[in-house]
Amino acid sequence: MKRHSLIVPLLVFALASTSLSSVVWAETPQEQYHTASGLYDARLYSTAAQELKKFLDANPTDTNAKIAAYQWAGALYRTQKDGDVDYPAAIKAYQWALQKYPTAPANMVAAARFELGEAYYLSNKPTETISALTEFLKNPGTDKDAPTRSGWANYYLGKSYSDLKKPAQARAAFETVQSKFATTEAAPDSLLELGLINMDAGQNAAAIALFTNLRAKFPDSDAAPEARVYLGEAQLSAKNYGAARETLRAALNDPKLSGDQNKDLKIEALQDLADTDFTEKKWEEATQSYDALLQSLPANDARRLNAQLQRGNAFFNAKNWGAALENYAPLVKSGGKTAPPALYYSASSLFEQSKFSEAAGLYRQFLASFPNHDLAPKAALRLGDALADAKDPAQAAQAYKMVLTRFPGSKSAKDAQDALTDLAGTQDAGTGDAIEKVLSGLPASAVSNAQLRLAQAAFDRGDFAKSAQLASVVATAKPDATTTENALYLIGSARLNAKDAPGAASAFTKQVTTFPKGKLAAQGNLGLAWAFEDQKKWADSEKAARAALLAGGEKDRAQLALASALLNGGKLAPAVTVFAVVEKSTDKTFAAQGAQGGALALEKQSLWREAAARWGKRATLVSDGDVKARAYIRQGLALGKAKDNASAQLAFDAAVTAAPKSDMGAQALYEAAWLAHDAKQTQVESARWTRLETDFPDSKLTPEAIFQNGELALSAKKWDEAAATYERLLQKYPADKLAPNANFSQGTAYYNAQKWTEAAAAFDKVGPSKESFSLEAPFWAAESLRKGSNLTEAGSRYQKFVQAVENNAKATAELKALLPAARLGWGQSVSTPAQAATIYQPALASAQGKTKTELSFRLGEALTAQNKWSQAVPVLLPVATSENDWTAPAQWWLAQSLENTGAKADALAMYQKLAKSQPSNQWTEKAAAHIKELAP
Repeated sequence: MKRHSLIVPLLVFALASTSLSSVVWAETPQEQYHTASGLYDARLYSTAAQELKKFLDANPTDTNAKIAAYQWAGALYRTQKDGDVDYPAAIKAYQWALQKYPTAPANMVAAARFELGEAYYLSNKPTETISALTEFLKNPGTDKDAPTRSGWANYYLGKSYSDLKKPAQARAAFETVQSKFATTEAAPDSLLELGLINMDAGQNAAAIALFTNLRAKFPDSDAAPEARVYLGEAQLSAKNYGAARETLRAALNDPKLSGDQNKDLKIEALQDLADTDFTEKKWEEATQSYDALLQSLPANDARRLNAQLQRGNAFFNAKNWGAALENYAPLVKSGGKTAPPALYYSASSLFEQSKFSEAAGLYRQFLASFPNHDLAPKAALRLGDALADAKDPAQAAQAYKMVLTRFPGSKSAKDAQDALTDLAGTQDAGTGDAIEKVLSGLPASAVSNAQLRLAQAAFDRGDFAKSAQLASVVATAKPDATTTENALYLIGSARLNAKDAPGAASAFTKQVTTFPKGKLAAQGNLGLAWAFEDQKKWADSEKAARAALLAGGEKDRAQLALASALLNGGKLAPAVTVFAVVEKSTDKTFAAQGAQGGALALEKQSLWREAAARWGKRATLVSDGDVKARAYIRQGLALGKAKDNASAQLAFDAAVTAAPKSDMGAQALYEAAWLAHDAKQTQVESARWTRLETDFPDSKLTPEAIFQNGELALSAKKWDEAAATYERLLQKYPADKLAPNANFSQGTAYYNAQKWTEAAAAFDKVGPSKESFSLEAPFWAAESLRKGSNLTEAGSRYQKFVQAVENNAKATAELKALLPAARLGWGQSVSTPAQAATIYQPALASAQGKTKTELSFRLGEALTAQNKWSQAVPVLLPVATSENDWTAPAQWWLAQSLENTGAKADALAMYQKLAKSQPSNQWTEKAAAHIKELAP
């Protein structure tokens, strides 16, 4: 961990000429201090610490005590014993000095706070580091070392946040170094850390840019060689292998990486280079890279085993099986984590050389030694493959069984099922019996395909009884649909070939009943596939319809029933064809039903234009106005889906014409308006809403039409028009569910028009609603009243808003974000400072920006009004020390608070700072006058 200590300027008030020889016989406190300070000045820190502590113990109130306290802490911080610093002692000393003598010179205090934070950092205490350095950064001092301290403080903050797994805060801290302290020593290290954060987040392009920038700006920094290694790693992660290889090789040739201090970094570069070659499948280069890595790793380094494993894997992928085996051999004997993969790939190397028996032996050894390893399922599967290739099908089947029983949820289990199926289909009767025995001990659902293949093999041999028996076992187990259908078909076929016609008929009937749309349906003479429509048994319905057609039944009804069964059964294309036949009926009732059914079937296929044409045809075939309008509405919706908005609007107009007085006409205008809304055709949308309001005043949709017209006016910033539109809704439909929305939107319109009284009244009228605006309305009512200079009335609304939101567990984040502003307004409306302070205080923690600044000022102002001077100091301090609208009065009240808490010197400094502020104002004048009063 890097330490970047700065010499704290603790001797600013000591005599520069102090020498040890002149005060050896120190008797007075002044002489004691000069002795101790001289030791500190001579960098004899251990002795200085002892003498300074003696002085402080004996003279805690001496004028030199405040300087000595900080020197004592600094001496402890700089005292090394066996190369180590007693950080806890230094931390305790700094804490004591800061607490005991807070009025020491500002630069000294700042330096002490920095070194306190640095000591925490070097003690691996990230939380305490953050707290201490955050406090330091509030007042980093003004001496020449202040920027450097601030740079390192932000760097330490970033590292501490990283330790606490808070990358966003860490990033912000490191970026502060770059934006504010880019010329300090912390800059290159911060750039390095930013790059690493981006790498951790998978943002490789950003990381590459940062590392490149670091090397360009700070080529001679300690971070530059490290950045080059990480640059290569980021390029590797970004799959820019050529650049990664070039960068990493350059890093390895960098003389700055030589030496023991950078040994780990060099090893990391070698590892990354090897991984680059491996990832890019440059197997020969990868073996050489891993060789170089192994040569750099110490003999007892645990990373050697993994490097050797990867070298073996490179040989394996290069199909250099002999070299792979030689490389894996010592790893197999190592007993470490690399032993299992080394053993597995040793077996695979033998397998690839067609040494199946030897491979099987190693796979068995693997399963015995590592039964729970991740590679165990694959090892068991490959054991079966090796035995199968070694012409031992019975043992191979046993191995595949092992996969299915021990690793049932693995991918290897699925592969084992397929392997068993292949094995079963190529065996003679004797071997088939042996495989059947293996399968009998397994769940039928897991090996149904293999059993079915055995059944097919028996059928091919002419052993029909055996075939039917095996296929029946499969069908009874009810595996997946395809396998079951094949099993039933095979049963029927086997019994048919065995001259068992009734049994075959039974099997085929079950097949076509169970799988009416199966691939083998035609072969099985599918006939009974559907249920009656009134029972939602579509197969029976289709069967009945076709039977009726074949028998010469009523054509229109039968075709319509068949089409309906096809539609409900998901046979959309045939359904459209049959509905088209019905649509040509001379009976308009059936024709209209045919057009509607065809439209529905086409809609399910997203064929919107074709569906729209069918809805239009239906509209021409029916005479009832509402039915006709409904068809036109469906036509308009379909055309809208087809992105033909102009034609859709014509269809909606036709619906209004068909039902000019009914709800269907209103519904058509409603759909037309929303279609225009989605197409961003504002004028068309507004015209539709207006017509709905005008032509259908009694429709349940009319309030929404008025409201949406108001929303259009609001979006167009036509404030008066919007307010008038909402007023029309509220006057005509005061009890409508949209009334609260209308009141809120009307208030918004008045507010934007700066009609504060009207806005407040509208917001006040917002009633209860499930939406968040009902909670939000009091805030905007208060804001309107405040802008109208009615702060007293505003206060009650602010209070109502605060209490409602804070007591509502479901309040949104947006509402909670308004709480600080609401408390600010509420606090300004109350009559006493004590009340105001109570209101302001809870909002301070969550306030942001200007609101937080004003809240701090108002709270400080309220506290000073109650003579709570010490409480006011930390509240006013951030306002008084930054540029804002309240800087001058905040400085006055901060000075008053300091004066009244006994910090006369600090108070005088603040008065003087305020008096010099430009331009002059009442506060600068008050400060100037008060300075004269304080003069002796």
